[in-house]
Amino acid sequence: MLNLEFKEDKKTPYVKMTNELLILKGRSHPENSLKFYKPMMDFLNKIEKFENYEVNIDLEYINTSSIKSILYLLNKISEKTLNKVKINWIIDEDDEGMLDISNLFIESLKNIEIKKIIK
Repeated sequence: MLNLEFKEDKKTPYVKMTNELLILKGRSHPENSLKFYKPMMDFLNKIEKFENYEVNIDLEYINTSSIKSILYLLNKISEKTLNKVKINWIIDEDDEGMLDISNLFIESLKNIEIKKIIK
């Protein structure tokens, strides 16, 4: 099983990526989103197909360029997954901004089931 993992810092989230799971947790506002998310894109290019795929997103903050990069990643995962992609989106109950972003993702992604988990 392939595995990719990055530690969280002040500007980038904790990332764990396997051929079955993607976890994003923390804050995502790197200086260069394309550069930060490129290893994940390269990881996806190594895998031909996924049977099922689960994504757990627990982000406190996400900037616009990170939104674009994550949308790209999720679309790629969706294209390579034989069944539906399941996203668990963990949102603080008082975080209106993240709720709006999760709604944007719901509108933008196909073949993906997004479950909002309010904490």
